[in-house]
Amino acid sequence: MLKELQLAIDQGHSAIVIKFNLSNWSQVFEQETESSFKSVRFIELSASRYPFLPWLISLLLEQACRLMPSSFLSAKQLSFAAGRRSYLILRNIKKLNQTFDLIVAHNPQSFYPALVASKKFNAKLGIDMEDYHPGETNNKSLSDKVLLLLKHTLPHAYYISYASPCFYDIVNQKISLNRTKQIVLLNGFPSTDFTLKNSHITKLSLVWFSQHINGGRGLEPLLDAMADFSDQVELHLIGQLNPTFDRNFVKGKKGIYIHSPKSQQDLHEFLCDFDIGVACDVPVNLNRDLALTNKIIAYAQAGLFILATHTKAQDKFLHESALEYAQVKPEIASYYSALKKLLNQKIEFFHNRENRFKEGQKYSWDNLREPLNKIWSE
Repeated sequence: MLKELQLAIDQGHSAIVIKFNLSNWSQVFEQETESSFKSVRFIELSASRYPFLPWLISLLLEQACRLMPSSFLSAKQLSFAAGRRSYLILRNIKKLNQTFDLIVAHNPQSFYPALVASKKFNAKLGIDMEDYHPGETNNKSLSDKVLLLLKHTLPHAYYISYASPCFYDIVNQKISLNRTKQIVLLNGFPSTDFTLKNSHITKLSLVWFSQHINGGRGLEPLLDAMADFSDQVELHLIGQLNPTFDRNFVKGKKGIYIHSPKSQQDLHEFLCDFDIGVACDVPVNLNRDLALTNKIIAYAQAGLFILATHTKAQDKFLHESALEYAQVKPEIASYYSALKKLLNQKIEFFHNRENRFKEGQKYSWDNLREPLNKIWSE
C-alpha cells in the first residue's frame, strides 16, 4: 500500500488513506511513515474496544453473519462475516463528502466498503489481492463465505492486482472476470533500499524476518538443525519474539540472534549484511501454499542466496528465475544436509554475490510497478 501511495503522489494525485490503529508495537513505525507523506490525509480508525459501542456492534454483526448459512447472506452481510472492521469502514465512508477518481482496497474486509465507495463517488475500483483470502482459514464455512464475497465484489473492479501468480490462477478458476483488467504485481521494493556489500568469509550468516517470531512458521526444524553448526553458522531472526516460542525453541541455543522489528528501509539495509535468506514457510493452509512472501523478493534484491522450503508459489518462482537457491523439506535432516553443503560451497557463493545482486534488481518496484502505472494513467 505504501508503494502505491508513493506512486499516486509521483503521478500528481492527492490521496486519503483509511487505516486502523492496532495499538501495538507497529504504531511507532506507522507514525514515522505517515510523517513522510505530508500531503496525504490519514483517517485512523480504532481496532480496539474504544469507542465501545461501534466495536460491540461490529463484533455482534461478525458473529451473527458467520453463524448464518452463506446462501442467506447479502454481499454486505458476507463482508461483515469476513471481519468486524468492514462495518467500521462502512460507517466512515458515509462521512466522506469529497470526490474521488479511484478507490483501492487491500484486504477482504475492505472490498465491499470500497465497492460501495466507488458507486457513491462514481470512481474506478481497484482491488489488490495480497493473499488468497478464502484459503487463509481451514474453516470451510468461513472460507465459503469469503469466496462468495469475492464473487460479489471482484467482477465490479476496474482492475485487480495479484501478489502471486498462483493467486491469479486460482481466482480465475473460481470467478469470471472477463471485463476486469488483471495484473500480477510481485511485492518488490525500491532499489534504493538495498546496497551491495562485500562478504567477509567468516561464519555463514542466515537471516529470517517477519512481524512475529512464533511457532507454525517453519522455524522449528531449522533451529534444531543449527545445534551442530553453531561454531560455523549464525541465524538472525528479526521480529517480535513470542515468549513461549523463545522458551521452547530459542533460549539457550548458540548461534541464534534476535533483532527487534525494523522499519522497512532499515530492514532492507540490514538484510544486505547477510549471506543467506531463509524462506521456510510451510503450507499450513491453501493461502500459505500459494503466497509468494515479501521476504523472498527482499532476499533476491539484497543479493542473498535463498534457502527455501517447497510451496507451490516458491517452487514456481524459484524454478522460473535465474536466482541462486537451494530448497529443503521442513525437516531437521533436510536442513542439516543443506547447511553442510552450503558450508562446503561458501567461498563460491560469496564470490557470486555481485551477480546475485544484479539479478535481484529485476524484482525492484521501479520495474514491477509499470503495469500499475499504466493502468492508473489511463
